[in-house]
Amino acid sequence: MIKKELGEDVTIISSAEETAIELNTMLQHKGILSDNLNPEHRFFTTGSALSFEHIAERWLGYHISVDCVEFTYKKCSYL
Repeated sequence: MIKKELGEDVTIISSAEETAIELNTMLQHKGILSDNLNPEHRFFTTGSALSFEHIAERWLGYHISVDCVEFTYKKCSYL
């Protein structure tokens, strides 16, 4: 969509793709890269589970379940 608007003379670089390649290399180097072809995915949100679910399903192309989590802010004590 962006390339369509900007034209064929523009090269679009995906930082997400480069990050994924780098992460793969790091995990492989440390010997912790999984070879599981059917991983379990869990999705969490601090916001609206329904909203997150709708957006994620459109983006991923399949149904997901979302769990809500709540974080509490606590000021650190330095004593």
